[in-house]
Amino acid sequence: MWINLVFGIMEVVVMSACTYYFMSHIEHDIRKEKRIYKIVFVLYGTGIFASVPAGQFLESSMLSMGVGIGAAMLIGYFLFSRKKTYLCYTGIYLLCVYCCQGVIAMGMMGLYIWQDWFTLYGYGNVVILVKCAAVILLTKALTRLVNRNGNQDVPKRKYWGIFFLPLFSILFIYSLLDFGSVYMQFYGQTLLIVNIGAVLFINIYTIYLFFHVAKASRLEKELELLEQKSGLQFRYYEEMEEKYESSRKLVHDMRNHLHAIEELYSTGDGKGKGYVDDLHQMLNEMGQKYYTDNRMLNIILNDKLKRAVQYEIRTDVKIGNICLEGMREIDITTIFANLLDNAIEAAGECRGEKFIEVKAERFHDFHIIKITNTKGEKHIKEGHMGIGLQNVRKTLERYEGTMKIKEEGGKYQTVITVPRLCEEEGI
Repeated sequence: MWINLVFGIMEVVVMSACTYYFMSHIEHDIRKEKRIYKIVFVLYGTGIFASVPAGQFLESSMLSMGVGIGAAMLIGYFLFSRKKTYLCYTGIYLLCVYCCQGVIAMGMMGLYIWQDWFTLYGYGNVVILVKCAAVILLTKALTRLVNRNGNQDVPKRKYWGIFFLPLFSILFIYSLLDFGSVYMQFYGQTLLIVNIGAVLFINIYTIYLFFHVAKASRLEKELELLEQKSGLQFRYYEEMEEKYESSRKLVHDMRNHLHAIEELYSTGDGKGKGYVDDLHQMLNEMGQKYYTDNRMLNIILNDKLKRAVQYEIRTDVKIGNICLEGMREIDITTIFANLLDNAIEAAGECRGEKFIEVKAERFHDFHIIKITNTKGEKHIKEGHMGIGLQNVRKTLERYEGTMKIKEEGGKYQTVITVPRLCEEEGI
């Protein structure tokens, strides 16, 4: 009797250890002391072990599975990560583990019936050993699969939709075992084992396809951002070419302009000053404004603030000693283009004063970027928190940055905090 208890405890220990291995070896953003994880997973294993006799008493064979999946999801939420991606992977992993255990148990039982090995000692313990080995191999395989494909950016409904097939599979297997008991007595278990094995294969293959769909979705979004970045650069260089042509014409006519200024000043009627002011205006229009030494950010600021002028929005830009060289240009485009687009949209709807203020400065080891803008009465906060800002948040997470948005007195203020991405010379 005691040997059966030892094997039962061993199965629970392997299950708990494999669950911890999977949850701790895929990408997560919450980290606690190791002793906390040890205590929690000892309690987790104890709960699974206690749920087995409780399930037998309540005549519910799915109680242990429900406790295992539910408790693991709670542990993942509080001790590993609150991202829907992480919780989704954890749930799918446990559903696959329970499906695998069901296949092993049914397969071993069929083998014993076929070979008439029930007279041998330790049938149940042999099944436990095979189940433990299968769970360990499955854990290693799924961990490698998740880490290889990474944390893909997929809409929420698609993440949780992937649960439907494993949940249906568990219900299907449970129904086969419950209603097929009479069938097994007369015709054996071969067909049931084949069905359960096929269900497990479909689940694993579906997860494999899910990863590829997620990767394709991420690549599609990156392509959109690259097109946006390319469009900004194309317009920038197109304008630079136009201004270069204008400057050539102005230089060519400069002798004539100087001669005209001399004539106007010699008449003494005061028209010379107006002519000089017009000439200064022509010179100013030919040049791009210089806000920062980051080329991509300078392109974005010139492009977006030129658009703001078209909406009669007053702009004030003060870029201090910040360094974004450690940030990819596509990420700079995602962050600043989206934020400025939102600011222009909100300020453009304002009937009163329209302004956008951009301030960026380094504070110790962080860069603080503030974008303040007025808003129209109909521009509600939910509209301001659109898809663009969701992309900004996800991009900032790559650099351990944060974004806070507050609405006060008819204004929006967006504050971005990003750790210093490079070592500036002389600091």
